[in-house]
Amino acid sequence: MSQKQFLYLATDGRLLKIGITNDPARRMVELGNLRIVKLWRRTYARALETAIKGILAYAAERGSEWFNLPLQEALFEVERTIRIEDDDRAIQLGVEPSPRPKDGKPPYDPPFELARLASC
Repeated sequence: MSQKQFLYLATDGRLLKIGITNDPARRMVELGNLRIVKLWRRTYARALETAIKGILAYAAERGSEWFNLPLQEALFEVERTIRIEDDDRAIQLGVEPSPRPKDGKPPYDPPFELARLASC
């Protein structure tokens, strides 16, 4: 079984950084003056990172890991990508994908960990 990795979204106060790590506490120290905004733990974090960097390429700055866009826009795109990948993997495993929010309800926020995908 693959080791679970963490996909993270960090900021230096101006730009956003997308990356992966096996040890979030150590990575925070390595990042220095950056602040991790949010973590998502998945065995397929690398695939998520690649997909998200492609989606956000229009806002790339300072290489392929740094992006200049509003935090809410980045969070929306990251969480949407995670939702799609989680649902795709659930369907491949033969289980129901996540329920969709009803009209007028807040948008779906993917959970930190999905028990049904623990074996992925």
